Amino acid sequence: MAQKRGFSFSISRHYDKVIVVVVLGALLASLFILARTVAKHKDQQRSYETGVRTMQPKFDHMASLPTAPYDALVQNLYRPETVQASATDSGLFVPQRRVWCVVCMKPIPITATNCPFCGSEQPLISNPTNELRDSEGKGIPDTWRTKYFNHPDARAEDHSRAQDDADGNGFSNLQKYQAGNDPHDPKDHPDLMEILHCKEIATKPYPFVFTGASIMPGGSFRLTFNMKGEDNRTYFTKKGDEIGKTGLFYSNCVQKTETVQDPIVGHKIVTRFEALLFRPADGKTFVLLDNDPHAMMEQEVVLTLSAFGKTTEYRASANGLLDLEDQKYRVAVNIGVDDKPISVVLENILTGRKSPPLSIGSGSP
Repeated sequence: MAQKRGFSFSISRHYDKVIVVVVLGALLASLFILARTVAKHKDQQRSYETGVRTMQPKFDHMASLPTAPYDALVQNLYRPETVQASATDSGLFVPQRRVWCVVCMKPIPITATNCPFCGSEQPLISNPTNELRDSEGKGIPDTWRTKYFNHPDARAEDHSRAQDDADGNGFSNLQKYQAGNDPHDPKDHPDLMEILHCKEIATKPYPFVFTGASIMPGGSFRLTFNMKGEDNRTYFTKKGDEIGKTGLFYSNCVQKTETVQDPIVGHKIVTRFEALLFRPADGKTFVLLDNDPHAMMEQEVVLTLSAFGKTTEYRASANGLLDLEDQKYRVAVNIGVDDKPISVVLENILTGRKSPPLSIGSGSP
């Protein structure tokens, strides 16, 4: 019988090879999917890191919330107006104004001298009906306005409204009431840092150029400083002397060597001098290299104070001290995510009180 020629394939005879091909195909597909997933993950990671590096704050600062409404609510909680029940009230529920107990915080009658729940003594309330009534509704009781303006209502003609400044010292009547000040005494006012505003934060250069040092007998250095501006003089200063009238004193000098690039000879070693300067006014120290005419000394904060019909500028070094009306304030600069100053915080050295952050550019109230 003749044998049949042609292509013949039997799965049963090649079953193991088919299995191997299928497994290899699945493995290659898995490797492809894994590679695509890893590449996508790396792209997402790079996108995230780029977003973080370029992230900018949406708001430069958060404005401080007014506390007057909260203070008024707290006062009304502990010293509310009394509501008297009428003679016709009867039945189980009799209207009566209550307050919180100062210890257990349970509601008790406003006339109670001791808490009926915990027995603790309650603060005395004198004339609760009128003492805290605020007809203007802006946080100043009518009794305070009667004391200083001889009438309970707010009037524009005598500057007795909450936003008015009766004595012109820069503070509103509401601020003086909250601080317990006399609104007619210009010298009796809250802390001045509450009305200070930050105009700008500028970089302040050195008022001179450190041009070199001479080694004197005994190994000490005498430094040479060339003044900038109108006082175009040269000062030869020994250790401990003031440099002109700048308030900066020569404290120490260090000789050091460094390698620089020269266009002719390539790398070369040069000798430089590093001057250490001291400012007794605020105890700050500075380091200045010789022959650097563009060296920046520090950041300078420019503050404005609007009071008595005029605006006065005050300057202080960043993280230094500010003298204002026999008070000393530490000036702290807040730095943003891009290493730029965004606001200033003042701290009263005597009382330890701090101002809310003053945003840069708030040059007027």
